[in-house]
Order: sequence, then structure tokens, then C-alpha cells
Amino acid sequence: MWGDNPYGQLGDGTTTDSLTPKKTMDNVITVKLGTNHSAAITKNGDLYMWGANYSYNLGDGTTYDSLIPKKIMSNVASVSLGDYHSAAITETGDLYMWGDNWCGQLGNGTDTISLAPKITMSNISSVSLCGDHSAAVTISGDLYAWGSNGEGQLGDGTTDDSLIPKKIMNNVTSVYLGRNHSAAITEIGELYMWGDNWYGQLGVGVDQSYITLPKKTSLTTVVMISSTLSSTAYAADTLEDGSFENLEPNSVYNLYIMKDREAENAFGSDNLLYINQGVTDDTGAVSFDYMSTGTDFDAAEKFVVKFKNALPDNTVSDMIITASANKIFLNVKGNSLENYGYENIRAKITLNGESTDIYEYSVNNDHLLFTYDISDEIADNMVITAQLFADYGGITYEAKEYHCILMDAQSDVNVDGSVNTFDLVVLRDAFMENTLGDDVKFDPNADSVVDARDLVHLKKYLAGVL
Repeated sequence: MWGDNPYGQLGDGTTTDSLTPKKTMDNVITVKLGTNHSAAITKNGDLYMWGANYSYNLGDGTTYDSLIPKKIMSNVASVSLGDYHSAAITETGDLYMWGDNWCGQLGNGTDTISLAPKITMSNISSVSLCGDHSAAVTISGDLYAWGSNGEGQLGDGTTDDSLIPKKIMNNVTSVYLGRNHSAAITEIGELYMWGDNWYGQLGVGVDQSYITLPKKTSLTTVVMISSTLSSTAYAADTLEDGSFENLEPNSVYNLYIMKDREAENAFGSDNLLYINQGVTDDTGAVSFDYMSTGTDFDAAEKFVVKFKNALPDNTVSDMIITASANKIFLNVKGNSLENYGYENIRAKITLNGESTDIYEYSVNNDHLLFTYDISDEIADNMVITAQLFADYGGITYEAKEYHCILMDAQSDVNVDGSVNTFDLVVLRDAFMENTLGDDVKFDPNADSVVDARDLVHLKKYLAGVL
């Protein structure tokens, strides 16, 4: 170990800083570092700790710093350290915690410091600590979080601290904590983040100082993330330059380094060696720096893929295309993008292969309505594609693309290829705005049957015939 050492956190028996690596222990398979204390697990499952101990965070029953590794527990599978608290999972899945507990970060229902490891939960597969909050994933994939919550980092929709574990999400494989923000990866590789967002560290495309519920990012097939407190600087001679040219200007690209890009499990941890992301300049050029880690890395395939920046779910929840006579309507449901700082909001309407950007829209509560006037009347079997775009921080984001074939332009209002009661719901939600009474919302022609004939009645009503 090497670096700062005022509390003996290097474990070399001194409090002298070290500019070069010094041997601390043998037979170690895992090491974790806290703010000023350290931990390691040996091959036979013994947990050793050393360094600062002013909040009992070493778990040895004292508040004396330790300049050398001290054995704390046996049969330990993993360990994680916060600022002044610690956690370990045993080989049987029991979660033990100890140390500082001023805001409930030990999850034992109190705010009392614990001098030694005490069991908090069972059936745990992974745990992560940082700052003064904690999180764990159960064997069944449930994510729990507890402790400090001033920036919404627990993800329970509040900013209230919790003295006990609170269930946050399902189907989670791993969790990572920063000082005041959190992240989770789901079983299908989706990345969710929440908590402090002052510097945009959540990556969800919204300009809010914090978010109290998990928000899905636009990243997919994620296998691992890092949420450390500071970045790592490598010496310049260990870096290799990955430059790419003739790409789309001012666009986001992902750099992938893989042993075999055609592998069946290309994004598996045994094949995917490195991922990074960059933005091309005005000429379409981008350069990545990465550190070579050996022969496999040097011989690996290095390539870039244009990253599709998806608008987050909290801004666009649905889009509906409707058509009538010489007009095409795109109704965007969701929170107003303008409220989140997005600019140049526009819809791209493609009709039978010809595209037009529509920048003008009306706002009704949290709905955006784009209207596209066409020269020819809507006809059966016309193919319509609708996309929504918005700019944020100089980067373009887009929502899901919608494709429709108008099978019956006069009656198939939601253009799903059939005339049914779903068309009534679309008409009601998109256009009527509750102007009709409850008695005519679903059976407007009052024949006691909800069918396509009600569409005709509604269309006549909207056109002023009735």
C-alpha cells in the first residue's frame, strides 16, 4: 500500500506517508478502503482491518487506531467501508455492521455506535457503503438502503434518514454508492441512479440538484460502474491514445475494448475489458485515453459505437400518433421538457419516407401537441414514423421511435391496425379533454354497446355535426 498514512491506514506499522507501494499482507483476495481505514480478506476468509478507529469502525471493540492489520472476523466473503462505518458479508450471507451510526447507517433500528460487528440482515449477496449511507442486495435481487438521506440517496422518495433497511428496487444484481448518490444495475443490465445531482453525476439528463427515486439512465448492458470519491490519475507514459475520425460531429460515442466483438456474450466480464464515452468535436473527431493492462488488452479489438441518448422516463412517458383529414397529430405525454432545461424541442414526422421537423407545439398541462399539415388527405396504408428530439448541454437526446400504418384513416384513431375501444380512449384523452359528460365517454351513441360505431358518433361530435 502507499499514500497518506496519518492514522496507520497503510498497515505498515508506522504513520509515515509512503510515495511507493509497500507490502502490507500476504494471501489477500480482496481489499477495500474507507476514508481513513482499510480492510482486507485473506484466502481462508479472515477479515483484517487497520487505520483510523475513532468511531469503532475497525470493529475491535476499541477506539484506538491500529497501525497494523488486526483480525476481526472469520468466514467473510466480502467487505465494504463507509466514512466511519464498516460492513462484512459472511459466507452464509449474513450481513454484519459496526462503527458510527449517527444517522442509522448500521441499519439496526438505532442511532447508537456499535463497537463490534453485529448482524443486520440475512440472505445478502452484496453490500456497498459510502459516506454515511448503506445499501445491500439480497440473494433474490431486492435492493435495500438505509442511513443518511439528505440528498435523496436512499431512493425511497424522501430526504428522511432511515434507521432500518428500506426496500428500494427489485431485480437488482449490484449496487454502488458515492458519498451522496447511489446506483444500481438490474438483471438486464439497466443502470438506475439517484441522490445528489449537483454536478450532473446521475447522468439522467435533468438539471435537478437531487433526485429521490431511482431513475433509469440511457445506458444499457452495463456490467460494472465506479462511484469513487475522486478520480485516479495515471502517469502519462502508461496511457495509450485511442483516436477516431470522420464520425458524426458533436455526438456521443462509446469506446469498447473487447477480446472478441463477435463473442456470444460480448459484454460479459471475461470478454469486455474497457468502456469509455466521449463527444466528437465539430470535425467528427474524438480521442480516448486508456491504460493498457497486459497482452489481452493490447491484442483486443478497439471500436466506437454512436451512443443513442434517450430522453429519461420522467420526461416522456408515452407518445400517441393520430391522424384526421389533412393533419397528423403527435401527442407527447410526460413532464414538460422545458421544465428540465431542454432546448430546441422538436418532432420529426416521416410520412411515406419523407421527413419534416416540427418545432412548433402547444402545451396542455404536461402534454405537448405537435400538428403536421400535409397537402394530401390521409389515406389508408400510409406509413407514419414519429420521433421526439431535444437538446441539453449541446447534446441531442431522443425519445422512442413510433411507427404506424394507417389501416383505416377514418376510424383507427390510435393507428394500431384495428378499430376497437382503444380508439375511443385515445380520442377521449388526446382531444376531448373531458368536454363530454361521463355518460358519453365510452358509449357516445348510447346504444349500450361500445364499438366502432361510437367512433363515428365521436367524430361527428368533434366536427360539430352533432
